[in-house]
Amino acid sequence: MSTVNDPLSSEVNRVFQWNEKRVDVIFDCLQTHVCHGMEFPDEMTRELFDKINTNMIWVYDSLFQSEYNNYTYAQISIASFMAELRQILDSAHTYTSSVKASFFAGHDTTLIPMLTSFGVWNKQWPPYASLLQIELLTSTQNGEDFVRLIYNNQELLLPGCGFVSPCPYEVFWQLTQNVIDASLVCDNV
Repeated sequence: MSTVNDPLSSEVNRVFQWNEKRVDVIFDCLQTHVCHGMEFPDEMTRELFDKINTNMIWVYDSLFQSEYNNYTYAQISIASFMAELRQILDSAHTYTSSVKASFFAGHDTTLIPMLTSFGVWNKQWPPYASLLQIELLTSTQNGEDFVRLIYNNQELLLPGCGFVSPCPYEVFWQLTQNVIDASLVCDNV
């Protein structure tokens, strides 16, 4: 994260009259202003917000999409959730569960590694109140199952599924298996 010695942190500290070492602590608050069309606090400009936003994208891109860590940090951050999601999907796929819908709440910092793991993060910070839908669909023609991902009302075309949607269930299952690694799943969380 940006430190107090960085020009960006120094500028944020000057505007908010504090001595914080990380600019990310103000980012969520500023995101709500943008989402609701509210004016920024005095001396806070759209230009400064854009600098903070660019910094946050750079940090998360470096962390989760770095060629140096081969997406390991993205996997670590969502491995347990992905294992739980797979269990729910498999129960529905094999008809061992009567659950029709499951809902999870997360954060922008949860969505980034999820989208990264599927190869579809566009390096844009998730808008406030973003939504990722993961749907299990069954063909009425042949009974085959498919998975469709919709992010903020946009259907996602996953590279691991050949850029087609919906993705055949077995292909999606293998794709998510590649995301989780038994050594990364923490059962005690």
